[in-house]
Amino acid sequence: MFETKTWLIDDVLDPSSEFWKYKDKYDIDNLLSRISPLQTKRLFKIPKERDTALDQFSEFIDFFQNLTKQQLEDYADFIEDNEMEIMSDQVWRMLDTQDKRELFNKDVNLFDSWWKTLHHSEVEHYMGRIVASKRLVEPKHVLKFIKTLSRLSKDDTDRRSLKHYPLPAGKYLTVQLIGDKLAISSKDVAKLETVKELLESRGNYFLEERYKISPDGDKIFTYLFITKEI
Repeated sequence: MFETKTWLIDDVLDPSSEFWKYKDKYDIDNLLSRISPLQTKRLFKIPKERDTALDQFSEFIDFFQNLTKQQLEDYADFIEDNEMEIMSDQVWRMLDTQDKRELFNKDVNLFDSWWKTLHHSEVEHYMGRIVASKRLVEPKHVLKFIKTLSRLSKDDTDRRSLKHYPLPAGKYLTVQLIGDKLAISSKDVAKLETVKELLESRGNYFLEERYKISPDGDKIFTYLFITKEI
């Protein structure tokens, strides 16, 4: 005797229900044809992959915005003393003697000021050249590099690196302070726009967009913000 089975939409929308163990293909096709596209989309929806870098950045902003001005100064000093200055000093010792003389006039302070301006992808570029026993810049670019050094502004030398987050395709999201402004830099403009929305949603004011050309010829964009707490 032919027996029919009554299925509810809830059965169909539940992947663990008995419906999905049912063997009658005709019944299944018949039921699925009656489900609206919206319900079908819900049924087969693939969970969106979490953006780990953005999650970590969001956590940092929560931490950052709870700091007083003095606490922020202390935090930036700690990062510089324990990470940036140590690294800068190590790189200076690794630097080719000719580079020290031609590019920086043997002035470690000038080198340190320049080093602080670098985006993390630029740090990787220059470290790659040093480790490979190459000159910091190709000889044909030495004059251009020296001119760039001579144009370092107070904004540039006042940069204080706080964090960097790796992104896909070898890109990075770099977080710095320029004076009392928060600077977020990346080659990934879409990621910067997402960060901008996040910061503005938390009461921060977008000031301006800047960019510079990396040693590899890519544009590195920087978004500047005035934060509500400092």
